[in-house]
Amino acid sequence: MRFKNTKNNVEVSNLIFEYLRLNNTDELMEHDPELFDWNHWDIIGYQESFDEMDEEEEWTDKEVAHLRGRVKAMKTYIEGLRKLNEFYHVYS
Repeated sequence: MRFKNTKNNVEVSNLIFEYLRLNNTDELMEHDPELFDWNHWDIIGYQESFDEMDEEEEWTDKEVAHLRGRVKAMKTYIEGLRKLNEFYHVYS
């Protein structure tokens, strides 16, 4: 990755990595393969956008906030899946 070393660009780089890590969890692949697939293409889009940036370009605060929210929501969702597996169905 070649990019201007700014706070936003560094954060987006880290968030893309975290998004990829979260998307590759067993829980998500097993319980929501459609979301896994959508996330996969979203991550590729972020990565391609990053790779195509000029050295002087920077992600906006709004773009960073959106990706940060997506990653936070994924963490919450995966934790929910883990808890649901921990507290499995008893009467079904």
